[in-house]
Amino acid sequence: MVHWYRNVMSVIPKGKVKEVMAMLKAIHAGEDIVAAREKAVRVIEKLHTLRLTKAAELVEAAAEV
Repeated sequence: MVHWYRNVMSVIPKGKVKEVMAMLKAIHAGEDIVAAREKAVRVIEKLHTLRLTKAAELVEAAAEV
């Protein structure tokens, strides 16, 4: 999981790291796999709106959405 966080953070501008880290942690805080996948979908959409396409692709690949 740490490597996944680092991979995503490597494509994020430094000013967005805190915001994106909070979103990634929210995915893992899900009660079950269904809740985590639903949160992942919302995070991916948010990353696209922030124009962080590469990060969105990494999250999508790992989340199996």
